[in-house]
Amino acid sequence: MEEKYILIVNQDIIVSSIMQRYLVADTLTFSLAQRFFEVEELLKKQNVDLVITDLIIDGLSTNEYIAFLNKKLPNVPIIVTCHMDHTSIKAEIELLGATTSIPFPLKLSKLKATLKHYL
Repeated sequence: MEEKYILIVNQDIIVSSIMQRYLVADTLTFSLAQRFFEVEELLKKQNVDLVITDLIIDGLSTNEYIAFLNKKLPNVPIIVTCHMDHTSIKAEIELLGATTSIPFPLKLSKLKATLKHYL
């Protein structure tokens, strides 16, 4: 099976690390980022197969950030984690160009299932 590269972006490195540890598999490679400039640098060096990202990131507004990801990674699924679980918020996130969203508190089993679905 082909190795897949996952970028996890969250301002809280502990949250990113927990996601990475839970999702670890032989066919997955991970990079973690906390700020927009880190995302930019990683994307210059590495092709990405999937992004798991917080809705808010230091260095860019939400709209600009999601637009950047869509422009840079046009065919890559973007899974947004957010602290709001409301139908209108989910719809707005998807209108911005995210593939799907998962609310906090994060159910790691749902994250794993979503990851499998898009990879």
